[in-house]
Amino acid sequence: MDDERAGGMYTSVPALAVDPTVPSTVDAGTNVSRVLKSTDGGASWAPANAGLGGFTANTLVADAAIPGTVYAGTGAGVFESTDQGASWTSVNAGLTNLRVYALAIEHWTTPEIYAGTAGGGVFRSTNAGANWSALNSGLTNVSVNALAVAQTLPPTVYAGTANGVFSYAEPVVCVTPSGLVNNTAADLDPCAKTGVVVAWSEPTAWGDSGTGTRSFDVLRNEIPIATGLGESTLTFTDGTGVEGVDYTYAVRANNGCGLSAVTVGATALDLSTRPVIQTQPASQTLWAGHSAAFQVVAASAAGYRWYGGLSGDTSQPIVGATSSIYVTPKLNASASFWVLLSNACGTTASNTATVTLK
Repeated sequence: MDDERAGGMYTSVPALAVDPTVPSTVDAGTNVSRVLKSTDGGASWAPANAGLGGFTANTLVADAAIPGTVYAGTGAGVFESTDQGASWTSVNAGLTNLRVYALAIEHWTTPEIYAGTAGGGVFRSTNAGANWSALNSGLTNVSVNALAVAQTLPPTVYAGTANGVFSYAEPVVCVTPSGLVNNTAADLDPCAKTGVVVAWSEPTAWGDSGTGTRSFDVLRNEIPIATGLGESTLTFTDGTGVEGVDYTYAVRANNGCGLSAVTVGATALDLSTRPVIQTQPASQTLWAGHSAAFQVVAASAAGYRWYGGLSGDTSQPIVGATSSIYVTPKLNASASFWVLLSNACGTTASNTATVTLK
């Protein structure tokens, strides 16, 4: 290994921390210059002691989740730097033993910092050092020389003491998933029977401490129609609904530890084709001088246009005849009529209805 003496001096260095985002930036805790910082991979060093009060850094740890944040354990407690060691602030609220010789950080859900002390055991902070609480249940030796964290789910913290190694496993906490925004539901193609597509987003928090088996269910009118969809599945197409029937689709997020959250739901229907005529206009026989009334019954019709003549002949549009019922003027001769139905998908022509005079 190359000899890179901090500041060019023969210095005892009990602690080192490397910036996880800028590996050439290194902080060194020393017995002479307190903390030194190098920004060129150790080629040169400069003091980084502002706010430390002359205390030696017994241990240093960089927070991989917050670039530039470093913690120092000293004989006066824990100090935090948010600018890679340029300045330091004491963060000791709740730390009843200030002789800190070991630090470790875990990033299971939110970062938690652990401090090992000489005579006070292990302390934990869940808010970046703003407050500390003891974590010593089962610890038979409270002089802690070293700490390490296994970043598993849940993580395990190891403490090295004169009585050997002790471990602490974070308890699994399970709460209902939160932040599950409402889903959407929409007809894939209003002119073809292609189904309704339901889409949603993941909850902002699954509530399973990272240990659950996460899945989604899709419900139609509160009845599940798809279950156990994987965490990465965020859409589902329902092709089994009855055409033209409104359904309310909701999504349920399951976190695998017995708790679920359900969206409010969204309503959609599957339309398939152009207007479908259910009852054709009927031919009639009348006395001369009487009017005929025709009616067409259809599904999905948005517009109507009546014509004189044979079906398909649009050369004789009847002014004002734009509803499902058409009443003719008084007739003195036989005549034929038909209606063209329309919607966004196209048109459908009725059969020819004939009026025969007696």
